[in-house]
Amino acid sequence: ITICLFLTITNGFKLFDQNLALTGGDPNHMSELLALNIYNTFYSRVGAKWMGIGQAKAVIFCVLVIAIALVVLGIWALVRPYHEATELSDKFDSVAAAAQK
Repeated sequence: ITICLFLTITNGFKLFDQNLALTGGDPNHMSELLALNIYNTFYSRVGAKWMGIGQAKAVIFCVLVIAIALVVLGIWALVRPYHEATELSDKFDSVAAAAQK
């Protein structure tokens, strides 16, 4: 579950090609996701200022994805001991029930 959750969240943020092919961010940039916004900021506008803004957005985006990954891994590290203890308890209960029969 943890791997699926992590991949779903990070791929949702990195969605670019489908957004570009289907809508291109139109109408009025309402369907533009973050990756497409970074692309449009960097390549669609003229001037070094916009390239710098596009690069800054890309760095912030990278930090955001890393932070979400670390939060998910941290939550899993907290939940995992409980999950393993529950599995062991279930196995013990099934063995004890079989022994009583």
